[in-house]
Amino acid sequence: MTQREFLQLVAENYPGIEARLPFYCSCYSPCFPTPQPISPSATPTYAFLTASTPLTAVAGNGIAFTVRNTSGDIFVSGDTITLQKPGVYAVTYNLNLPYATTLSTQLTLQLNGARVAGTQVHVNKTDTASSNTVFGQAILTVPTAPATLRLISSAAINIPVESNADILATMNIIRL
Repeated sequence: MTQREFLQLVAENYPGIEARLPFYCSCYSPCFPTPQPISPSATPTYAFLTASTPLTAVAGNGIAFTVRNTSGDIFVSGDTITLQKPGVYAVTYNLNLPYATTLSTQLTLQLNGARVAGTQVHVNKTDTASSNTVFGQAILTVPTAPATLRLISSAAINIPVESNADILATMNIIRL
């Protein structure tokens, strides 16, 4: 028996007691408003992007990603990611450098053509006897949409094919 059912039973069996039950209401809608549907703006925005082998980028340009999973309001065209909704986004990325690869660069997130302060990650892999993973993340505020996001490399990247199944870079984007 719910609390509401109990109070209803008490009220029916003891006339006049309703005034002494401070939290009891015999009507439904004023006491318990009907739940409102979730608005479309509350639907999640997300994307999981990958870059496979061979991974190449010209100095000063972005890394080209492929969509693996998206909510549909994040679009990718080459090295440019378009965010279709304003808001706050959590962005994480990683770059997997295989054994035989050497790379010296600076990776930076760029929003609407401007570098995002604090997102620089320095990469200096000279050892060909081990692999390496580089990781970066940021919380970005996108005041107006559409907005473009890119992961820029300060130096040229040319990571050859070791296995066709290799995923050399990933990026996750989630609107908070």
